[in-house]
Amino acid sequence: MQTRTQILLLAIVMGLTAVGTAAVETEKLVSSIDTLKSYKYGNSGGVDLRWVETQVGMASKDPSIRGQIEQKLIESLSAATTNDAKQLLCRQLRTIGTEKAIPQLESMLTDPEISHMARYALSRIDAPEAGEALHRALKKTSGKVKAGIINTLVQVKYGRALGDFMRLFGDSDKDVAIAAIRATGHFPCNSSVGALWKVRRSADKDIQVEIDAALLISAEVFLANDDKKRSAAIYEDFYSGNYPGHLRIAGLRGLAISQGAQAAPLIMDAIKGDDTDLQRSAIEFMTIVKGKDATNTFVSLLPSLQPEAQVLVLRALGARGDTAAARAVTAATRSEHESVRVAALEALSSVGNATSVLSLARTAATAGESEKKVARASLERRRDDEVKAVLIQSINS
Repeated sequence: MQTRTQILLLAIVMGLTAVGTAAVETEKLVSSIDTLKSYKYGNSGGVDLRWVETQVGMASKDPSIRGQIEQKLIESLSAATTNDAKQLLCRQLRTIGTEKAIPQLESMLTDPEISHMARYALSRIDAPEAGEALHRALKKTSGKVKAGIINTLVQVKYGRALGDFMRLFGDSDKDVAIAAIRATGHFPCNSSVGALWKVRRSADKDIQVEIDAALLISAEVFLANDDKKRSAAIYEDFYSGNYPGHLRIAGLRGLAISQGAQAAPLIMDAIKGDDTDLQRSAIEFMTIVKGKDATNTFVSLLPSLQPEAQVLVLRALGARGDTAAARAVTAATRSEHESVRVAALEALSSVGNATSVLSLARTAATAGESEKKVARASLERRRDDEVKAVLIQSINS
């Protein structure tokens, strides 16, 4: 039995070694690529397409033959006689292509039948020339092809086309206009944000939706680049302006992220307000804002809220895990509403102090069955020395 096992293990190791050291069959691959110049769907001329894709993938990792295989693909693409062949060869260039393939791919960008596959290949070539080629083609195309080129320019992060994007906001082709608006959001600056707000004033509702999304993307990009001031300005406009509820919620969330503790009063006002959806979202955003001062601000809300809102706030305080909330949360365990008491007992597992441990122990010993269970569970989650000490001291009582 042991010998059989050893043989099986050896076979597996040898198999893995063979896979790891498999060499590209260069001559056969070159010949196969040449055959594919006239490829039509369903008729590969006897070439195993999966084998070709695997071999090209292997060649892309072998510097000694990568250039040769890429050049053969470029030559075959140039001589291809069918769109099926062009699409197939573009897929291979997406895997292995470098800046050498860009001129051939660029020549195909204006062809509506094959432009999408040329863009598909260009989007994976890590060279500035790819973006430059796409940018040149932008001015030579229209309609869906132009919109597609705009989308690919975003993929390759070619910000130099921003000026052209902004000039296309009013394009007569809606696909182009929408693509330009969306693209602009990915390359924010004062000019692009100002242009989006300006166009929004007179735009149709469906275009306004696209502009709103582009502005929110702009804010996210600013924030990712640690430009909190310009990010917060966009979020503030959405939150304070006369916008639909989902945009106000997005604005408040963005302010919580970009302004931190400074946004605590805004969140508090939203929680106290009459907009139920905004209130629920604002309570969720409590977990984003850090710091003891923010905790104290949120704690001060509890007495003024309805029981349903108190439950949500207590859960959010628990998620924050700041012991500055311990006193207020412990007080909430004595609420006349059971749902509030239960939420407070749950929150004490993460915000409690020595005093709250005693309160949990008393509840675990004397309260109704449901509250007993929650209190005991909270004590179980707090397995620290402070809990043990308080419990030992309180045994006699």
